[in-house]
Amino acid sequence: MKNLFYLASYRSARVFLPLAVLFIVPFVVISVRSAGLKESAHLPNATGHVVNAAASVAPLAGSITVNTTNDVINGSDGLCSFREALFAANFDGPSGGVAGECASGSGDDTITITATGTINLSGVLPAISSNMTIVGPGSSQFTIRRDTGGDYRVLLIDNLTTVSISGVTIKNGRVNAGGGSGGGINTGGTVTLTDVVVTENTTRMALVPALALDRAPVFQTGEVAPSL
Repeated sequence: MKNLFYLASYRSARVFLPLAVLFIVPFVVISVRSAGLKESAHLPNATGHVVNAAASVAPLAGSITVNTTNDVINGSDGLCSFREALFAANFDGPSGGVAGECASGSGDDTITITATGTINLSGVLPAISSNMTIVGPGSSQFTIRRDTGGDYRVLLIDNLTTVSISGVTIKNGRVNAGGGSGGGINTGGTVTLTDVVVTENTTRMALVPALALDRAPVFQTGEVAPSL
């Protein structure tokens, strides 16, 4: 009889103990959450030191693809123009909500130009005001040139900005007297040029308004690494 009692108790424990655990664990979790506690965001790094995982995540870089030579701003045409790409990179927002539009910039962006041919600018491009890399298909395959909209330089790069440009031709910029130097590119930041042709850009001397010069196609107050 005594053995039968132990056997029954053993079987009851095997049945009810797992059920008790199922009820107790959620109660403990709920109690911890109710107390306002939360999991620590501090995790060990590769060297074994505990760091704040959220603080150690670097901002992601944006990738923007220019797929047209049209110089337009149209958020519903399914195209990403170079003009729209600069806005997307500078202000970290997409050019539109349909497929083919420029993706949103984020951090130090890369603008990749898959289109070939010539962009005939209809007006001044937005100044480059954030760090970015512009990758064209090749200086012989892609040109950005001033066409209409008056006299202006092709690219203006803000101070303290780091920019790398490759695989494009910058052409036909024009700066009148008092507009500063650098008819093609004017930069106050650090710029690296690789396979970049800067040609047929002019600035005008203040004392000789009729004289156009091509002696300052690129003007910098920062650093420029010349085309290789």
